[in-house]
Amino acid sequence: MKYRLADPMIDDHQIKMVEDVLKSKMLVHGASCETFEADIAAYLGLEKEQVAVTSSCTASLHLALLSLNIPKNKAIMVPSFTFPATVNVVEQIGATPIFVDVNEDDYTMSVDSLRNTYDSFKKDYDIVGIIVVHEFGASADMNQIMAFARGNGLFVIEDAACAFGTEFEKSKVGLLSDIGCFSFHPRKAITTGEGGAVVANSKDLIKRCKIFRNHGMDMVDGHIDFVVPGLNYRLTNFQAVLGIGQLQHFDDWISKRRALQLVYRAYLKHPMIHLPKDQEGHTWQSFMIVLEDRVNRDMLKENLKLKEIESNYGAYSLLETQYYNEKYGNLYAEKTPISTKLYRQGLCLPLHQGLSEEDIETICNEVLLCLEASYGY
Repeated sequence: MKYRLADPMIDDHQIKMVEDVLKSKMLVHGASCETFEADIAAYLGLEKEQVAVTSSCTASLHLALLSLNIPKNKAIMVPSFTFPATVNVVEQIGATPIFVDVNEDDYTMSVDSLRNTYDSFKKDYDIVGIIVVHEFGASADMNQIMAFARGNGLFVIEDAACAFGTEFEKSKVGLLSDIGCFSFHPRKAITTGEGGAVVANSKDLIKRCKIFRNHGMDMVDGHIDFVVPGLNYRLTNFQAVLGIGQLQHFDDWISKRRALQLVYRAYLKHPMIHLPKDQEGHTWQSFMIVLEDRVNRDMLKENLKLKEIESNYGAYSLLETQYYNEKYGNLYAEKTPISTKLYRQGLCLPLHQGLSEEDIETICNEVLLCLEASYGY
């Protein structure tokens, strides 16, 4: 595929860094992971004790919930348009997800839907928290969400899998709530292959995450003991050292992505295409357009593939997936219409720092030609 949806940038220096770790044979979580934690902390303006690197953002989300010590049979509010990992971890701790619709322009949790859904479910469910997703690098409205949460005694976790470096009113996301989670998957602007991080203003929460991350081990009276039933969610040293190298280029890569999305805006002015909101502080992990209902999104996707252009769905309307529809769908008839529309008509186009402005122009021209061939304009 000539124009890939994502294309991790890994240079020879980073490969040499990984090679050196492999040759050292010090492969599991160790010094390189601690350095990566310190580098992430420095980037976010934290202390290293406020960061824990993990094997994935899913692991980070699970650790975040475990660190908050949530009893079983509680309920947690989640966006209905997201990747299933956001909600899978809620199910894994024995809680009930309460699905909230999203905004049509930035694809993040709708504050109006949050309020209305809470009012509809609070009588029958013991709602204790919110997981808010900063979708595709766009920040949710954290002022209103946090005010609502604090007013109702709810914790907040930020799923910032797509939003490392994103800012909301000049402040980095992930730090605007009780605890934040990031991903370093290859689809993201920086990658460790698989990997993630969990951050918090509370060092005690991160300490609990680190204990759960490493089989429940902690030092007790000068010796190792197992104090909780933990998991193995550790990152490896050779993954961490790749992240160290990647982070050195991160700001430049985000600047490039921000410039490229402006080219999409300049060229994709078409009555059958709705563009995402151009939000200050956005890091543009993905650029998802939303097509008018008359457009066959899947046909457009296949036509672009013939032109060597990779595209894909953005995220999922979870109430249309088999598991969540069968378990909860009867509770939500027509209550998440925006999520449904974004899932059925959303299409992510290539966006990464390896593309040029000319590449984006070519992609836009092919999108418009496909629409003209199919719909006459």
